[in-house]
Parts: sequence; structure tokens; C-alpha cells
Amino acid sequence: MKFQTPNQQLLRYIAISILLVGTSCNVKEASSTNALSSSPNSTSSASLRWNSARFPLKVYVANNFDLSEKDSNSRNLMQQVQHNWNEADSARTYFDVSTEYTVANKEYTELEDFLDSEVGIYRASSWFSFIGSGVLAITSYLAEDRGSYREMLHADIIINDEIFTFTNDTTDNTSAYDLPSVMIHELGHLIGLKHTTSSSTPSVMQPSLGRHDVQRSLQAYDSVAIRELYNATFSISASETLAITAGNKPRYIHGYMELRADGNCVHYQDGKVVEVHQVKVKSN
Repeated sequence: MKFQTPNQQLLRYIAISILLVGTSCNVKEASSTNALSSSPNSTSSASLRWNSARFPLKVYVANNFDLSEKDSNSRNLMQQVQHNWNEADSARTYFDVSTEYTVANKEYTELEDFLDSEVGIYRASSWFSFIGSGVLAITSYLAEDRGSYREMLHADIIINDEIFTFTNDTTDNTSAYDLPSVMIHELGHLIGLKHTTSSSTPSVMQPSLGRHDVQRSLQAYDSVAIRELYNATFSISASETLAITAGNKPRYIHGYMELRADGNCVHYQDGKVVEVHQVKVKSN
């Protein structure tokens, strides 16, 4: 039996609890995203964010990514896009970019298997059948229902290496997608941001990314959005206060957000669609 730290055991317990209780994660039961509910549940689209005491996050990058390219500060490409998010907010440091955190790549068939002690970025050479082949990458997360918002407890980024190819080279004229551009988008999800709903707003959080698009720097919208998310004061509902004082078990939510090649991006929580974004993708 593989040894697990107390934190890993807790997260695995939470993952198992999600499967057993009434809020179970049903995504694995569907053969594709088309088999899941297609009607967004607006009551489930509350804000997502971490407890700021968890920052800076240590993000472990699978060791089969090419991290050889460095900037003048000796930061690899993954650290560079994390640093861009740090620069957006003078009040917080979202990511620890002082050290290269690497880990052996993890490939699982179920998203809950990624629930461990490491926030990670992984490559999937065999993509998840319940998600569908048109998805470039996902950010999978575990959150606790706080009533007026969802407090993130864990998150991972997984890219679709089976269907798509990715590159670090901005001059690459093949069908590859720019990996840092995918990563800066997914890292926005990882710290709680959702897609912008305006196709005309310059943002790395647009729900689409075309081949050869290079978007490695944050736009003004992105910087404002992340500061507003963490500067916001969320009220605690009376029902939540009652649940806390009564000693009831917290409600955990397992969800993921898609970045699709066709622009039809979907957010899921507990196996149900909670948000849909449809945009026209450039045919390049």
C-alpha cells in the first residue's frame, strides 16, 4: 500500500466523501460532456477563491515539460506566467516562484485521484473520456461551500496531450498551441478566476485560444479581476452560520473548468454544468 501523508489522507477522504454523499461527483459516469446536463445551474456559479493564508501556492510541474528556457531572473516559462499573476496584485503573492517545484507526471483516469497534497500541472497522454476530445486543458478543483462563495482547497491543471500538441516556441507554425498562453489562462482558473463573458474584452481569461495565438501577458481586465476577487467581502448566510454552530459536516464541491479548442467552454460542479461560454474561434 502506498504511504500517504495526513494531508493526502484527508484529501482522499474528502474525495471519497464526494462520491458517497448526496453531492457526489458524477462526471465519471458520463461518456462525454454531451451526456451531462446542458442547462447551467445559476445557483452554483458562486465565486471561487482560496483562503489568502494559503498563498503563495507551490505549484508542482510534471517533469516531462520542457523547462529549460529561462528569463534574466532564471525563471522558467511556468514560473514566468505565475510571476505575471503575482505582479497583478501588490497586496498578495499568489505563487511561489522562488524555487522550481517539479514532480513525476501523474496520469489517472479519474479526476478525484489527483486530490493529494500537491497543486500540480500535468500532461495527459490518454484524455478523459467523460470530458471529450475537444478540450485543450482543464483546471480541476476541490472547494468548500461557504454559502456566498466557494473556498478552494485544492486544484490541478491537466493538459490534453493525446489530441493536441503544445509548444514553447512563438515562431512555431505547426498546429501546436502556445503552452505558456494555455498556462497563464489555466493559472487564472487555479486561483479562482472564471472566463470573461465579453468576447471584445482583451483578457487571458477569454474562453478560447486559437492556434498560434500568443497571450503570455495579463491585460488590464485580468489584473483588476483578480484584485477585485480577493478584495471582495463575502457575507456568510444565516443558514451557513447555523450549519457551523450545529457542527454539521461541510459541503465539498468538486468541479472543473474547460478551455476548449472550439470555444464552447463549460464549467462543471459535481457533474453538472454551471456555466457555458460560446465564442467564435479563429480558423488558423
